[in-house]
Amino acid sequence: MRTRVRQGMRRYPAILAWLMVAAASGQERPPGGLSEAVAMFARAYAAWDASGLATACAALEELARGQPTNAEPAYWLGVTAFHHMLCLQQGGTGSQAGAAADTAWARAVEALNTVVRLAPNHAEAHALLATLHGMKIGSSRWRALRWGPLVQRHQKAALKHGADNPRVQYLRGVALFKTARDAAGLEAARKVLLLARELFEREAERPAAATTPRWGRGDCLAFLGLVEERLQRPEEAARWFREALRWHPGHRLAREGLSRLGRKD
Repeated sequence: MRTRVRQGMRRYPAILAWLMVAAASGQERPPGGLSEAVAMFARAYAAWDASGLATACAALEELARGQPTNAEPAYWLGVTAFHHMLCLQQGGTGSQAGAAADTAWARAVEALNTVVRLAPNHAEAHALLATLHGMKIGSSRWRALRWGPLVQRHQKAALKHGADNPRVQYLRGVALFKTARDAAGLEAARKVLLLARELFEREAERPAAATTPRWGRGDCLAFLGLVEERLQRPEEAARWFREALRWHPGHRLAREGLSRLGRKD
């Protein structure tokens, strides 16, 4: 009997991980499929694995479809589809990769729109929607006329309801970095990303359940490295890239940044 139990726990590592969290938090039973799907996302996110993110998306889509009045599965579907899109954009070439990234973009937007419909004060959903719509603008004035008001509306809501949320500030810092035209713009992005880093540190001190959001810390640090690199401060850039890899060992942007600088991990 004990042998069968041990084998079962090896087959279901997500449940084992949840039980460890539950024992510490006093919860009596696992929340079911959502914790398993979030664990699938976490593994694929850590490995930056597009196929794993696609599998997690499929599981979360099924959960969200079965719980149409629950914002949490829709939130995790939006988060996973957002990162699936980024993974496809960074690793893929050709029309098929572009089409797949567009599909992931649409999936993320649909899921996150569901979240803000069900939970209008959901700061992270607003921040992600601002980021997703902002990606459509690029340097086009006409696209700015279409997508700009949506970006501004969601950014305003994100800050109103989550100014102390590290993921809200991290995504805001990335937006400032992407649109920076000079050193002053880069310094503004750096200031917000440093705030996000501080908020991530505070968040890490608080206990987390299996479905508590904890993504983004390594990304924030990697973008701090990118800011310093563009400001031509290579030593500072390398320091942030290394810290990003400490939290997210497979982080592609951090590894590529160190390679450009001729630095080792």
